[in-house]
Amino acid sequence: MNRKPFYFVIIMTIGSLVFSSVSLGLNSSNINVDYSGIIRSINLKKAAIIYNRFPLQSEETSIARHFELLGAEFGMPTSQMARLKALNPNLKVTGYKNIVLMRETYDDWAIVDAHEDWFIHDTNGERVRYGSPSSLHPILPYGMNPANTEWRKYFVDYVKAKIAAGNYDGVFLDDVWVGCYFQNVPPTHAATWYNDVLDFLQYIRANIGAGKIVMINSNEYYTPDSTYINATDAGMIEGFIHQDWTDTSINRPTELIMQMIDRLYIDSGNGRMLFCLSGTRPTTAQENERILKYSYSGYLLGINGKNAYWGFYLATNGHIDNWLFPSIMDLDVGQPLSPYYQSQSVYIRDFSEGKVLFNPSSNSYMVNLGGTYIVDGKEVSSLTIAPYSGEILLNQQ
Repeated sequence: MNRKPFYFVIIMTIGSLVFSSVSLGLNSSNINVDYSGIIRSINLKKAAIIYNRFPLQSEETSIARHFELLGAEFGMPTSQMARLKALNPNLKVTGYKNIVLMRETYDDWAIVDAHEDWFIHDTNGERVRYGSPSSLHPILPYGMNPANTEWRKYFVDYVKAKIAAGNYDGVFLDDVWVGCYFQNVPPTHAATWYNDVLDFLQYIRANIGAGKIVMINSNEYYTPDSTYINATDAGMIEGFIHQDWTDTSINRPTELIMQMIDRLYIDSGNGRMLFCLSGTRPTTAQENERILKYSYSGYLLGINGKNAYWGFYLATNGHIDNWLFPSIMDLDVGQPLSPYYQSQSVYIRDFSEGKVLFNPSSNSYMVNLGGTYIVDGKEVSSLTIAPYSGEILLNQQ
Protein backbone atom coordinates (compact mmCIF):
# COMPACT_ATOMS: atom_id res chain seq x y z
CA MET A 1 0.00 0.00 0.00
CA ASN A 2 1.34 3.43 -0.97
CA ARG A 3 -0.42 5.41 1.73
CA LYS A 4 -2.93 7.03 -0.58
CA PRO A 5 -6.07 8.71 0.81
CA PHE A 6 -8.91 6.25 1.18
CA TYR A 7 -12.32 5.89 2.77
CA PHE A 8 -14.26 3.16 4.48
CA VAL A 9 -17.93 2.47 5.00
CA ILE A 10 -18.63 0.26 8.01
CA ILE A 11 -21.46 -2.23 8.18
CA MET A 12 -22.24 -3.43 11.72
CA THR A 13 -24.68 -5.97 13.12
CA ILE A 14 -27.58 -5.15 15.35
CA GLY A 15 -28.90 -8.67 15.80
CA SER A 16 -28.86 -12.12 14.27
CA LEU A 17 -30.95 -14.61 12.35
CA VAL A 18 -30.57 -18.37 12.43
CA PHE A 19 -30.27 -20.04 9.03
CA SER A 20 -29.77 -23.66 8.09
CA SER A 21 -27.12 -24.84 5.65
CA VAL A 22 -27.78 -24.36 1.92
CA SER A 23 -26.16 -25.44 -1.31
CA LEU A 24 -23.80 -22.80 -2.69
CA GLY A 25 -21.98 -22.43 -5.98
CA LEU A 26 -18.57 -21.53 -4.57
CA ASN A 27 -15.52 -20.92 -6.73
CA SER A 28 -13.01 -20.61 -3.90
CA SER A 29 -11.63 -24.12 -3.78
CA ASN A 30 -8.90 -23.29 -1.27
CA ILE A 31 -11.34 -22.24 1.46
CA ASN A 32 -13.67 -24.59 3.28
CA VAL A 33 -16.73 -22.44 3.93
CA ASP A 34 -19.41 -23.54 6.38
CA TYR A 35 -22.48 -21.43 5.63
CA SER A 36 -24.67 -23.08 8.23
CA GLY A 37 -25.47 -21.44 11.56
CA ILE A 38 -25.98 -17.74 12.19
CA ILE A 39 -26.74 -15.12 9.55
CA ARG A 40 -26.13 -11.77 11.21
CA SER A 41 -28.12 -8.60 10.68
CA ILE A 42 -26.54 -5.41 9.38
CA ASN A 43 -26.69 -1.66 9.91
CA LEU A 44 -24.88 0.86 7.71
CA LYS A 45 -22.13 2.93 9.27
CA LYS A 46 -19.14 4.72 7.77
CA ALA A 47 -15.46 5.34 8.43
CA ALA A 48 -12.70 7.24 6.66
CA ILE A 49 -8.95 6.86 6.39
CA ILE A 50 -6.79 9.69 5.06
CA TYR A 51 -3.02 9.52 4.59
CA ASN A 52 -0.27 11.93 3.53
CA ARG A 53 -2.13 14.84 5.07
CA PHE A 54 -4.38 15.73 7.99
CA PRO A 55 -8.07 16.50 7.51
CA LEU A 56 -8.82 20.05 6.46
CA GLN A 57 -10.64 22.07 9.09
CA SER A 58 -13.46 22.45 6.58
CA GLU A 59 -13.80 18.64 6.52
CA GLU A 60 -14.07 18.16 10.27
CA THR A 61 -17.84 18.54 10.51
CA SER A 62 -18.35 16.12 7.62
CA ILE A 63 -16.02 13.57 9.21
CA ALA A 64 -17.75 13.79 12.57
CA ARG A 65 -21.20 13.66 10.97
CA HIS A 66 -20.61 10.69 8.67
CA PHE A 67 -17.93 8.54 10.29
CA GLU A 68 -17.32 6.46 13.37
CA LEU A 69 -13.75 5.54 12.49
CA LEU A 70 -10.95 7.71 11.10
CA GLY A 71 -7.50 6.49 10.13
CA ALA A 72 -4.94 9.26 9.85
CA GLU A 73 -1.26 10.04 10.15
CA PHE A 74 0.22 10.21 13.63
CA GLY A 75 0.92 13.78 14.71
CA MET A 76 -2.51 15.25 14.10
CA PRO A 77 -2.72 18.57 15.98
CA THR A 78 -4.26 17.95 19.37
CA SER A 79 -6.64 20.86 18.79
CA GLN A 80 -8.00 19.11 15.70
CA MET A 81 -8.35 15.80 17.51
CA ALA A 82 -10.23 17.59 20.29
CA ARG A 83 -12.58 19.26 17.83
CA LEU A 84 -13.33 15.99 16.03
CA LYS A 85 -14.09 14.13 19.25
CA ALA A 86 -16.15 17.01 20.59
CA LEU A 87 -18.25 16.87 17.43
CA ASN A 88 -18.51 13.07 17.70
CA PRO A 89 -17.52 11.53 21.06
CA ASN A 90 -17.85 8.04 19.53
CA LEU A 91 -15.28 8.68 16.78
CA LYS A 92 -12.29 6.29 16.85
CA VAL A 93 -9.01 7.54 15.36
CA THR A 94 -6.02 5.36 14.47
CA GLY A 95 -2.53 6.42 13.39
CA TYR A 96 -0.45 5.02 10.53
CA LYS A 97 2.85 3.12 10.94
CA ASN A 98 4.60 0.82 8.47
CA ILE A 99 5.77 -2.39 10.10
CA VAL A 100 8.66 -3.31 7.73
CA LEU A 101 9.53 -0.19 5.69
CA MET A 102 11.31 2.96 6.84
CA ARG A 103 11.47 6.20 4.84
CA GLU A 104 13.94 9.00 5.25
CA THR A 105 10.98 11.40 5.42
CA TYR A 106 9.57 9.82 8.59
CA ASP A 107 9.90 11.93 11.71
CA ASP A 108 11.93 9.26 13.53
CA TRP A 109 14.40 8.62 10.70
CA ALA A 110 17.37 10.12 12.56
CA ILE A 111 16.83 7.76 15.50
CA VAL A 112 16.32 4.64 13.39
CA ASP A 113 19.19 5.48 11.03
CA ALA A 114 21.64 5.24 13.93
CA HIS A 115 20.83 1.53 14.49
CA GLU A 116 22.37 -0.43 11.64
CA ASP A 117 21.31 -3.79 13.06
CA TRP A 118 17.64 -2.82 12.82
CA PHE A 119 17.86 -2.82 9.01
CA ILE A 120 17.78 -5.77 6.60
CA HIS A 121 20.96 -6.11 4.55
CA ASP A 122 21.57 -7.77 1.21
CA THR A 123 24.24 -10.39 0.49
CA ASN A 124 26.78 -7.58 0.03
CA GLY A 125 26.05 -6.14 3.46
CA GLU A 126 24.15 -3.10 2.11
CA ARG A 127 20.80 -1.92 3.39
CA VAL A 128 18.00 -3.12 1.11
CA ARG A 129 15.40 -0.85 -0.44
CA TYR A 130 11.98 -1.82 -1.71
CA GLY A 131 9.77 -0.93 -4.66
CA SER A 132 10.03 1.47 -7.58
CA PRO A 133 10.20 5.29 -7.43
CA SER A 134 6.93 7.16 -7.90
CA SER A 135 5.80 10.77 -7.91
CA LEU A 136 4.44 10.26 -4.40
CA HIS A 137 7.57 8.47 -3.14
CA PRO A 138 10.60 9.23 -5.38
CA ILE A 139 13.00 7.86 -2.74
CA LEU A 140 12.63 4.17 -1.99
CA PRO A 141 12.13 2.97 1.62
CA TYR A 142 14.54 0.74 3.52
CA GLY A 143 13.62 -2.69 4.82
CA MET A 144 13.46 -3.27 8.58
CA ASN A 145 14.15 -6.56 10.32
CA PRO A 146 10.98 -7.85 12.05
CA ALA A 147 13.06 -10.34 14.06
CA ASN A 148 15.23 -7.71 15.74
CA THR A 149 14.10 -7.39 19.36
CA GLU A 150 15.42 -3.84 19.80
CA TRP A 151 13.59 -2.69 16.67
CA ARG A 152 10.41 -4.26 18.01
CA LYS A 153 10.76 -2.50 21.35
CA TYR A 154 11.51 0.85 19.73
CA PHE A 155 8.58 0.42 17.35
CA VAL A 156 6.09 -0.22 20.15
CA ASP A 157 7.48 2.57 22.32
CA TYR A 158 7.19 4.99 19.37
CA VAL A 159 3.59 3.99 18.65
CA LYS A 160 2.55 4.11 22.29
CA ALA A 161 4.03 7.61 22.64
CA LYS A 162 2.22 8.82 19.52
CA ILE A 163 -1.07 7.32 20.70
CA ALA A 164 -0.73 8.97 24.10
CA ALA A 165 0.41 12.36 22.79
CA GLY A 166 -2.39 12.65 20.25
CA ASN A 167 -5.22 10.82 22.05
CA TYR A 168 -5.41 8.19 19.30
CA ASP A 169 -7.44 5.02 19.74
CA GLY A 170 -4.95 2.68 18.09
CA VAL A 171 -2.58 2.02 15.21
CA PHE A 172 -2.93 0.96 11.57
CA LEU A 173 -0.01 -1.28 10.53
CA ASP A 174 0.79 -1.27 6.83
CA ASP A 175 2.64 -3.84 4.67
CA VAL A 176 2.22 -6.82 6.99
CA TRP A 177 3.63 -9.27 4.43
CA VAL A 178 3.39 -13.05 4.58
CA GLY A 179 6.73 -13.35 2.77
CA CYS A 180 10.06 -11.56 2.44
CA TYR A 181 9.92 -9.55 -0.80
CA PHE A 182 13.31 -7.86 -0.64
CA GLN A 183 15.82 -8.74 -3.36
CA ASN A 184 19.26 -10.34 -2.89
CA VAL A 185 18.95 -10.98 0.83
CA PRO A 186 20.29 -14.02 2.70
CA PRO A 187 17.88 -16.98 2.52
CA THR A 188 17.50 -17.02 6.30
CA HIS A 189 15.18 -14.00 6.05
CA ALA A 190 12.79 -15.83 3.73
CA ALA A 191 12.94 -18.99 5.84
CA THR A 192 11.86 -17.29 9.07
CA TRP A 193 9.93 -14.28 7.78
CA TYR A 194 6.38 -15.50 8.40
CA ASN A 195 7.02 -16.48 12.00
CA ASP A 196 9.14 -13.37 12.62
CA VAL A 197 6.28 -11.10 11.53
CA LEU A 198 3.77 -13.14 13.54
CA ASP A 199 5.93 -12.83 16.66
CA PHE A 200 6.22 -9.08 16.00
CA LEU A 201 2.44 -8.72 15.73
CA GLN A 202 1.91 -10.66 18.93
CA TYR A 203 4.47 -8.45 20.67
CA ILE A 204 2.70 -5.30 19.45
CA ARG A 205 -0.72 -6.59 20.52
CA ALA A 206 0.58 -7.55 23.98
CA ASN A 207 2.33 -4.25 24.62
CA ILE A 208 0.38 -1.55 22.81
CA GLY A 209 -1.99 -0.97 25.72
CA ALA A 210 -5.36 -2.23 26.85
CA GLY A 211 -8.26 -1.12 24.71
CA LYS A 212 -6.12 0.13 21.83
CA ILE A 213 -6.92 -1.02 18.29
CA VAL A 214 -4.32 -2.86 16.19
CA MET A 215 -5.36 -2.94 12.52
CA ILE A 216 -3.27 -4.56 9.77
CA ASN A 217 -3.08 -4.30 6.01
CA SER A 218 -1.81 -7.71 4.97
CA ASN A 219 -1.68 -9.80 1.82
CA GLU A 220 -2.67 -12.72 4.06
CA TYR A 221 -6.17 -12.11 2.75
CA TYR A 222 -5.15 -13.53 -0.61
CA THR A 223 -4.36 -16.84 1.11
CA PRO A 224 -6.59 -19.29 3.01
CA ASP A 225 -4.90 -18.28 6.28
CA SER A 226 -6.14 -16.00 9.10
CA THR A 227 -3.18 -16.28 11.49
CA TYR A 228 -2.06 -12.64 11.28
CA ILE A 229 -5.51 -11.15 11.79
CA ASN A 230 -6.18 -13.54 14.66
CA ALA A 231 -3.08 -12.15 16.37
CA THR A 232 -4.47 -8.59 16.12
CA ASP A 233 -7.83 -6.84 16.17
CA ALA A 234 -8.61 -6.04 12.55
CA GLY A 235 -7.48 -6.62 8.99
CA MET A 236 -8.03 -5.18 5.55
CA ILE A 237 -8.60 -6.70 2.12
CA GLU A 238 -7.01 -4.03 -0.06
CA GLY A 239 -8.40 -4.22 -3.57
CA PHE A 240 -11.63 -5.95 -2.57
CA ILE A 241 -13.48 -6.84 -5.81
CA HIS A 242 -11.71 -4.01 -7.67
CA GLN A 243 -8.40 -2.37 -6.80
CA ASP A 244 -7.84 1.37 -6.83
CA TRP A 245 -4.47 1.09 -8.58
CA THR A 246 -6.09 -0.07 -11.85
CA ASP A 247 -8.69 1.62 -14.02
CA THR A 248 -12.22 0.43 -14.68
CA SER A 249 -11.22 -1.75 -17.65
CA ILE A 250 -9.21 -4.16 -15.45
CA ASN A 251 -11.18 -6.96 -13.80
CA ARG A 252 -10.05 -9.81 -11.58
CA PRO A 253 -10.69 -13.54 -12.12
CA THR A 254 -13.99 -14.92 -10.81
CA GLU A 255 -12.25 -17.42 -8.52
CA LEU A 256 -10.26 -14.69 -6.76
CA ILE A 257 -13.32 -12.46 -6.42
CA MET A 258 -15.37 -15.22 -4.81
CA GLN A 259 -12.49 -16.19 -2.54
CA MET A 260 -12.41 -12.63 -1.17
CA ILE A 261 -16.17 -12.71 -0.61
CA ASP A 262 -15.87 -16.03 1.22
CA ARG A 263 -13.09 -14.64 3.41
CA LEU A 264 -15.33 -11.72 4.24
CA TYR A 265 -18.12 -14.09 5.27
CA ILE A 266 -15.86 -16.31 7.38
CA ASP A 267 -13.85 -13.67 9.23
CA SER A 268 -16.69 -11.24 9.84
CA GLY A 269 -18.85 -14.15 10.96
CA ASN A 270 -16.14 -15.10 13.42
CA GLY A 271 -16.31 -11.64 14.94
CA ARG A 272 -13.10 -10.24 13.47
CA MET A 273 -12.97 -6.61 12.39
CA LEU A 274 -12.53 -6.76 8.62
CA PHE A 275 -11.89 -3.86 6.21
CA CYS A 276 -12.79 -4.36 2.54
CA LEU A 277 -11.23 -1.57 0.49
CA SER A 278 -12.52 -1.16 -3.06
CA GLY A 279 -11.74 1.54 -5.57
CA THR A 280 -10.60 2.45 -9.04
CA ARG A 281 -8.60 4.89 -11.05
CA PRO A 282 -11.38 7.03 -12.46
CA THR A 283 -12.42 6.96 -16.10
CA THR A 284 -15.96 8.00 -17.01
CA ALA A 285 -18.67 8.72 -14.47
CA GLN A 286 -20.68 5.77 -15.79
CA GLU A 287 -17.76 3.36 -15.45
CA ASN A 288 -16.87 4.69 -12.00
CA GLU A 289 -20.45 4.06 -10.93
CA ARG A 290 -20.41 0.54 -12.38
CA ILE A 291 -17.29 -0.36 -10.37
CA LEU A 292 -18.75 1.18 -7.22
CA LYS A 293 -22.01 -0.77 -7.55
CA TYR A 294 -20.12 -3.95 -8.51
CA SER A 295 -17.87 -3.68 -5.46
CA TYR A 296 -20.68 -2.81 -3.08
CA SER A 297 -22.86 -5.66 -4.38
CA GLY A 298 -19.98 -8.08 -3.80
CA TYR A 299 -19.67 -6.75 -0.29
CA LEU A 300 -23.37 -7.26 0.39
CA LEU A 301 -22.95 -10.81 -0.88
CA GLY A 302 -20.48 -11.59 1.93
CA ILE A 303 -21.21 -9.42 4.95
CA ASN A 304 -21.94 -11.52 8.03
CA GLY A 305 -21.62 -9.59 11.24
CA LYS A 306 -21.10 -6.35 13.08
CA ASN A 307 -17.41 -6.07 12.21
CA ALA A 308 -17.61 -6.18 8.41
CA TYR A 309 -16.35 -2.93 6.88
CA TRP A 310 -16.43 -1.65 3.31
CA GLY A 311 -15.05 1.41 1.59
CA PHE A 312 -14.54 2.87 -1.87
CA TYR A 313 -12.49 5.70 -3.28
CA LEU A 314 -11.11 7.11 -6.48
CA ALA A 315 -7.33 6.84 -6.56
CA THR A 316 -6.88 10.47 -7.60
CA ASN A 317 -9.28 11.86 -5.00
CA GLY A 318 -7.51 13.12 -1.88
CA HIS A 319 -10.49 14.72 -0.18
CA ILE A 320 -13.71 13.66 1.48
CA ASP A 321 -16.60 14.81 -0.71
CA ASN A 322 -20.20 13.91 -1.50
CA TRP A 323 -19.18 11.61 -4.35
CA LEU A 324 -18.02 9.20 -1.68
CA PHE A 325 -21.49 9.11 -0.10
CA PRO A 326 -23.43 7.85 -3.14
CA SER A 327 -27.14 7.12 -2.84
CA ILE A 328 -26.47 3.41 -3.30
CA MET A 329 -25.19 3.26 0.28
CA ASP A 330 -28.52 4.56 1.53
CA LEU A 331 -30.61 1.86 -0.14
CA ASP A 332 -32.38 -0.14 2.58
CA VAL A 333 -32.06 -3.81 1.62
CA GLY A 334 -33.01 -4.83 5.13
CA GLN A 335 -31.50 -7.88 6.79
CA PRO A 336 -29.88 -10.88 5.06
CA LEU A 337 -32.16 -13.91 4.87
CA SER A 338 -29.57 -16.35 3.54
CA PRO A 339 -25.97 -16.74 2.45
CA TYR A 340 -25.37 -16.13 -1.23
CA TYR A 341 -26.23 -18.80 -3.79
CA GLN A 342 -25.76 -19.29 -7.53
CA SER A 343 -28.71 -19.24 -9.91
CA GLN A 344 -29.05 -18.52 -13.63
CA SER A 345 -25.23 -18.17 -13.83
CA VAL A 346 -25.06 -15.24 -11.38
CA TYR A 347 -24.68 -14.97 -7.61
CA ILE A 348 -27.68 -13.87 -5.57
CA ARG A 349 -28.38 -13.02 -1.95
CA ASP A 350 -31.84 -12.46 -0.51
CA PHE A 351 -32.61 -9.69 1.97
CA SER A 352 -35.76 -8.81 3.85
CA GLU A 353 -36.24 -5.68 1.72
CA GLY A 354 -34.74 -6.79 -1.57
CA LYS A 355 -32.19 -8.85 -3.43
CA VAL A 356 -28.58 -8.47 -4.58
CA LEU A 357 -27.29 -9.81 -7.90
CA PHE A 358 -23.58 -10.17 -8.65
CA ASN A 359 -21.86 -11.10 -11.92
CA PRO A 360 -18.05 -11.49 -11.70
CA SER A 361 -17.77 -12.99 -15.19
CA SER A 362 -17.07 -11.65 -18.68
CA ASN A 363 -20.56 -12.65 -19.91
CA SER A 364 -23.96 -10.94 -19.73
CA TYR A 365 -26.92 -12.90 -18.37
CA MET A 366 -30.68 -12.45 -18.45
CA VAL A 367 -32.06 -13.14 -14.97
CA ASN A 368 -35.69 -13.95 -14.19
CA LEU A 369 -36.28 -12.44 -10.74
CA GLY A 370 -39.32 -14.55 -9.81
CA GLY A 371 -41.23 -11.42 -8.83
CA THR A 372 -41.34 -7.67 -9.34
CA TYR A 373 -38.64 -5.46 -7.83
CA ILE A 374 -37.57 -1.83 -7.99
CA VAL A 375 -34.29 -0.97 -9.72
CA ASP A 376 -33.32 2.69 -10.14
CA GLY A 377 -36.95 3.65 -9.54
CA LYS A 378 -38.35 1.28 -12.18
CA GLU A 379 -40.36 -1.92 -11.73
CA VAL A 380 -38.68 -5.00 -13.23
CA SER A 381 -39.38 -8.74 -13.18
CA SER A 382 -36.26 -9.66 -15.17
CA LEU A 383 -33.10 -7.89 -16.15
CA THR A 384 -29.84 -8.33 -18.01
CA ILE A 385 -26.83 -8.06 -15.77
CA ALA A 386 -23.70 -6.89 -17.57
CA PRO A 387 -20.22 -8.38 -17.17
CA TYR A 388 -18.40 -7.44 -13.95
CA SER A 389 -21.37 -5.71 -12.42
CA GLY A 390 -23.86 -5.88 -9.61
CA GLU A 391 -27.47 -4.85 -9.07
CA ILE A 392 -29.37 -4.00 -5.90
CA LEU A 393 -33.11 -4.65 -6.12
CA LEU A 394 -35.72 -3.40 -3.65
CA ASN A 395 -39.07 -4.99 -2.86
CA GLN A 396 -42.21 -3.30 -4.04
CA GLN A 397 -43.80 -1.27 -1.27
